[in-house]
Amino acid sequence: MSTDHTELILKAAIEFGPDYLYEIVNGGMGRTLRIDVGTKAEASQVRLRVPIIWEGLYTMVLYHTPQLTGSN
Repeated sequence: MSTDHTELILKAAIEFGPDYLYEIVNGGMGRTLRIDVGTKAEASQVRLRVPIIWEGLYTMVLYHTPQLTGSN
């Protein structure tokens, strides 16, 4: 990871909260800041604070849903 990525991730953690996982990837929209939060409710709150474009990066807020297991 480059120093630029490390500095941006640190800045994001300071600005948006240290409780999330941050990653910078190259995506379809260019360089993208991915913010991985725990739940859909958390994601909604984080999205209110995070702009679509931040420091020149497209932003995505991701959350996980519980996996349903069937007993078929």
